[in-house]
Amino acid sequence: MTSRRLLAVLGGLALAWGGALGSAQAATTGLSGTITGSDGSPISGCVTVYDLQETTVDWTCSDDSGVWELPGVPDGTYRVAAEPQVGGWAREFAYGARSFASATDITSPGVVDIELDPAYDVTGVVTDVDGAGLESIMVTAYDELGNMVAASYSWMDGTWWLSLPAGDFRFEFSGAPGTIWYKDAANLDAATPVTVSGATTVNQSFLGPASVTGRVLDRSGQPIDGACAQLSSPNDDTVYTGGAECRGALTGPDGRYTLAPEDYQYGQPMTVAAYDPQGRYAGQLAGNTRDLTKATTYVIQPGASIEVATITLLGGGSMTGRTVVADTLAPLSGICPSAMLGAGDQPWGVVTTCSNANGRYTVKACRRATTGCCSARNGAAGTSTPGTTGPTPAPRPSWSRSATARPSPCAARGSSPPAPSLARCSMPPAPRSKGSVSMSAGSTRHSSAAATRRCAQRPTPRTVLDPGSGGTYKPLASDYRGRVATAFSGNVGTSRLATPVTVSESAPATLDFRMVRGLTITGTFETTSPSWQLGRVFTASGDLVGQFSSTDPETEFGTSRLLPGTYKLQLEGSGIWYEATLNAASATKIELTRSAPVHVTWNLDLPTSP
Repeated sequence: MTSRRLLAVLGGLALAWGGALGSAQAATTGLSGTITGSDGSPISGCVTVYDLQETTVDWTCSDDSGVWELPGVPDGTYRVAAEPQVGGWAREFAYGARSFASATDITSPGVVDIELDPAYDVTGVVTDVDGAGLESIMVTAYDELGNMVAASYSWMDGTWWLSLPAGDFRFEFSGAPGTIWYKDAANLDAATPVTVSGATTVNQSFLGPASVTGRVLDRSGQPIDGACAQLSSPNDDTVYTGGAECRGALTGPDGRYTLAPEDYQYGQPMTVAAYDPQGRYAGQLAGNTRDLTKATTYVIQPGASIEVATITLLGGGSMTGRTVVADTLAPLSGICPSAMLGAGDQPWGVVTTCSNANGRYTVKACRRATTGCCSARNGAAGTSTPGTTGPTPAPRPSWSRSATARPSPCAARGSSPPAPSLARCSMPPAPRSKGSVSMSAGSTRHSSAAATRRCAQRPTPRTVLDPGSGGTYKPLASDYRGRVATAFSGNVGTSRLATPVTVSESAPATLDFRMVRGLTITGTFETTSPSWQLGRVFTASGDLVGQFSSTDPETEFGTSRLLPGTYKLQLEGSGIWYEATLNAASATKIELTRSAPVHVTWNLDLPTSP
């Protein structure tokens, strides 16, 4: 290092005024400067100018004296890197930064004199588990701050080369076998630093895949055949679950399972969630708990073999009853009730038999948790099984849809109705298989109306009562066909007013839902830039009770069916309330009576008030 490192900040300020250290004259347009070594010798190299989003704005190469010019760079703020065309010198950003993230901002017009440090050859060989060289493995060097400094690819024989300045670096190797860090580490923090002060060799072999094994038993100690075990991340406050298409592994007759971790799960604290897709038992986490904060976790390293302590599944409770139209008591088919503690999460590890032609439904093995995006038919019509999720759990919140609302993507795929939920959702990293409604305890969370396009949730960890001693829920029934309004236990419209229902293994619950046909709030969006909109419906007291979405040509919208009452509308994403306010307290109230639907006009071009 030279004294220029101590002058970096002063140099940056000088550039802001159009000058630079060591320059005789400031540029009047664009950027210009010189490339020299730390010994003062001119260096032939190429200069790249990036904007603050790391997009290349312009580039050029210097002459033999190291002088370069880019007069066409517009006025603004940039970051500038120099790449030497001769050996022995390192690529650097102006004023000694080794990465874009740590580079000094440069103001154009100005002069940028870039001084490079000596560089050393760092070479190595990357091989597979059998010692054969691997081609096209990306080798990336990170500095002590975790910023990427340089990267290269291995050749056919597995050899690779980088030119790096003196310092400490961590090396990542990624390609077809997966990702591994130097000295068999699973992530950057665990990687062994390599000090570069001269020619350095860094060799790395990929290890075989890790395996996670264990057993799932019932309370009498007998193995459970066909239970599903899946790796789950307590750091994300989520439990991954699956159903007929379990994304983990099903146990055999001896109750044993073997899981093969995915790349993103290496080096992270992981637990195992086990449940019964057939609904005979309630789910458990490793450590025999339903509380994610108390679950036993394991940090999986490449090549490791982890034996998980036995997970014991307990018998679950059940809830049964009928769904009928309130005024006529006519049976309602195709309703799939669900149970939450408060207005919380979708459940997991249960089987819900949706209501049949007589309105009869059954929910078995009640427990907390998370199900998949869509309900999947499993055998006889009207039966839903727990859904399948991947790296991000994918329950799909849904309210009954009005005739003007967009059809559910689940219905478009030919699946049965999406499970009702009040949980906020976000986009999962990949499409997932269809899943089901089930029964659980959950936290009070608002629904993400964007659930018609994405499906994932992040439940809050909590302790749930053992099914043997009973659990208290606030069940709800929602009609995805849009025939009736959502009803909570006690035949009320909100979770806050719902009647608690206790379910235990020894005492199944009976609950009938009398569902009101309800009305909708329809409206027109007035805007010069029509776009698809999604929103949520709240009561005047702040309870989330429904959702709405725009329809083609994206200027009309309609809510799910609602009970008579006073409501407020909010757009998902922007958080704007009807009409043109960001404050729920000042939102315009909409009165919905039994006499007729309500139609409103919403001017989206109005300036929003706080």
